[in-house]
Amino acid sequence: MIQQNLNPHFVFNSLNLIYSSILEDKKEMALQTVRDFSKLHRNFLERSKEKQVSLISEIDFINAYLAMEVLRFKENISIRHKIQIDPSCAMNQIMIPPNILQPLVENAIKYGILGYSGLEEKMIYIDIQQIQKQVLLSIENPVDQNTPIYKGTGMGINIVEDRINLYNQENKTNIRFIKTSNSIHFNVGYRVEIYINS
Repeated sequence: MIQQNLNPHFVFNSLNLIYSSILEDKKEMALQTVRDFSKLHRNFLERSKEKQVSLISEIDFINAYLAMEVLRFKENISIRHKIQIDPSCAMNQIMIPPNILQPLVENAIKYGILGYSGLEEKMIYIDIQQIQKQVLLSIENPVDQNTPIYKGTGMGINIVEDRINLYNQENKTNIRFIKTSNSIHFNVGYRVEIYINS
């Protein structure tokens, strides 16, 4: 399920971007996209085999994923994000299940950025804070005021919840995943939180 979760539309549209770049004689862009896409996809599959990865590794993967999404949507819409990391967090030592952030970031793009017509900034915020003996990782995006906060099939959310529950059982950890409408960055936003013992 994890390996299938890198959205097929993302894969198809990335390949389409490469094809379009070749047709438009943008060879350097096509080559760069091929390199970035290959590295990202290989990284995703390799990490899927691991039982745990460091938080810094997960954030590096998300940066690469978002860079591809920026290229993919650049003709139609700006995909902007801000990652804020508390300098007191030991990012190399905090371990989490691999590839659990990608479905959440994908949801933030799909349900928060694409088609958003509100007045607030189109931005995805990823915040990592040290709070006593826990690390709080949150992902937040704006939503239209009249749009239901929780929509979609919930498959990505379910995969994340299942992975965290399984990881907790196997490692006797207590990672908590919370969906909340209590937005920090927006008047009306969607926010997910992951609490990790540090």
